[in-house]
Amino acid sequence: MDDNGFIIKDFFVDDVPVITCVKTGVQQKPLLIFSHEFRSKKEFFLEEMKFFAGHDFFTIAVDNKHHGMRKEPPFAAMCMEDGKFNVLKIRKIINDSAYDIPKIIDYLINTENLDITRIGLYGISMGGYIAFKVLTMDDRVSFAALFISSPYWNDIPPSDFFLNNETIRKDLEEYAAAESPASAVEKIKTCKILLQNGAADTHFNINKVKNFVALLQNGKNTNLDFFEYAGVKHEVTEEMKLKARSWIFRTIIKTGKREEIVRQQDNFNLIKGGK
Repeated sequence: MDDNGFIIKDFFVDDVPVITCVKTGVQQKPLLIFSHEFRSKKEFFLEEMKFFAGHDFFTIAVDNKHHGMRKEPPFAAMCMEDGKFNVLKIRKIINDSAYDIPKIIDYLINTENLDITRIGLYGISMGGYIAFKVLTMDDRVSFAALFISSPYWNDIPPSDFFLNNETIRKDLEEYAAAESPASAVEKIKTCKILLQNGAADTHFNINKVKNFVALLQNGKNTNLDFFEYAGVKHEVTEEMKLKARSWIFRTIIKTGKREEIVRQQDNFNLIKGGK
């Protein structure tokens, strides 16, 4: 237990390295699962995990495939060819990582006192892509806060850091058609989703994301909230983090504790508007 009363544990669920953060004495805790961006690791989320654990969540972060403490070749060794990233290989790692999340949920349901009606995902970049895939696989997930990510898997960023040739594009299109979350819209519709992207992000096609949002919101579906930030590239801003906190509390917390978080977001908006 640390100085603030949090119980933090590092362990493996089968072959998946995880870190958990929780406070004792809380019954029927909602579960929040964190998934990191590529070339990061589970510990990246520790401060945000403490925040939510301090508000009665059970929090857990996962090392994605070929990251952190995984007993596998490192991410770069798996995905780079001639000094460039192969997007198809990245998408396959994303897909494989998604299959770990239901396994982790199974484990936690059997070992922790959780409110299984309130299971959520918190994913950034690669983690957001993973979360989108999980939403097509596991209907126990009831909410997801996603950052700088897309449900489309056939985009190649316009950068010299990524391989881009006819063979790669063809193979990527075929894989995306079979595995992309965008192909399973009906499975995603029932989950409450917050998606926040930067308007200047070139890691994916923002117009395709907007079309997906329009498709999901068709028929006045109120389960998806989408925010786009002018001038923001592939990054998570403080405003995005505060909005996610507020949104999660508005969405699932039914007690007065959520008001503090909602106030933080409202105050941020007032300060920003006054500049």
